[in-house]
Amino acid sequence: MLIKYTLPEENNQIFASKYKLYLPNEKELKEYIETIKKEIES
Repeated sequence: MLIKYTLPEENNQIFASKYKLYLPNEKELKEYIETIKKEIES
């Protein structure tokens, strides 16, 4: 699995609503995405 994070070239500020000190593993990422999808659909 390959994940890339990108920002626009001239982006001088980064805003985040959540901070993590590590990247989630594949299982955690899938669970998080499913949780968000359910929230959006309801």
